Amino acid sequence: MTRKPADVIAHNLREIRQDKILTVDANGAKRSQEWRERYARHIEALGDAIEGFDNLARAQAEKQNGGAA
Repeated sequence: MTRKPADVIAHNLREIRQDKILTVDANGAKRSQEWRERYARHIEALGDAIEGFDNLARAQAEKQNGGAA
């Protein structure tokens, strides 16, 4: 398995986060408060992960460009 660049991982996580948001929008009213809270935690954690991978992608770009990105 090859490693994916950080920007690709961040993009994939954004898609997953958006799918979770759409799931909550579509099904949240039918689900329990516990379910909605769990999904809210998932969405928040994905946001944190996206931020981390965005930062990593910037650092990788700077390194690749000799420190000037």
